[in-house]
Amino acid sequence: MTHTLTITEGDVVCAQRLHATPNTSLSVFLVVVAVIVVVGTYAEGRFSAGAAIGSLVGMFGGLAVLFLVIIPYRARRIYRQQKNLHLNHNFWWDNQMIFFQSEDSEGKTRWSDFTKVKENRKMLLLYHSDTLFSMVPKHCFVRREDLEAFKSCL
Repeated sequence: MTHTLTITEGDVVCAQRLHATPNTSLSVFLVVVAVIVVVGTYAEGRFSAGAAIGSLVGMFGGLAVLFLVIIPYRARRIYRQQKNLHLNHNFWWDNQMIFFQSEDSEGKTRWSDFTKVKENRKMLLLYHSDTLFSMVPKHCFVRREDLEAFKSCL
């Protein structure tokens, strides 16, 4: 069955945010280490309470700015620059490969060539390498069964 993939600016923002999000265990580890370092430094008397709180607020504020301002700005810019994202793409798959086709390009990739997959409630990212991925918004699947059949090939 052929599906139509239409990428929106919001899809690119979602994909870039998902790409920038570390896995849950790494996120928890980094937050715990940051809190331990700041609290430990405060406990040793190297930081005042205000400096310790300011450090934590600064770290989490920086992440908020990254995810709420910087990533969306850059993603919208990428969407405006990369004209092939504005085209409709058709895609279909079998047990061995996924096939893509648009008015000016076509391609296929073996499922086994994808190095990893990231997913959230709106998006699937199929990674060709650590930084290069193909985005598949879940809204392009009309039926839940089609999405599940697609994911079963991963």
